[in-house]
Amino acid sequence: AHPLYGPRDTQVDLSLGYKNRFKLSGSVVTWSIGVNVRNLTAKDTLIPIAANPDGSWATFRIPPERTWSVANSFGF
Repeated sequence: AHPLYGPRDTQVDLSLGYKNRFKLSGSVVTWSIGVNVRNLTAKDTLIPIAANPDGSWATFRIPPERTWSVANSFGF
């Protein structure tokens, strides 16, 4: 009859990419680079996942960490 709701859990990922063509020794080379950021808005606070009968939080989980990667490629 009285549900308990935890905080909102919003996660944002970001992906940026760039592609360019240029000539190298008479042949066309395609260069592309990409940057990916996972959990851009990650916070360091614990996330409640279960509650006690009195309304206090019983169990928490560790939030996912922010990670990033860069990919670089050439096509001939």
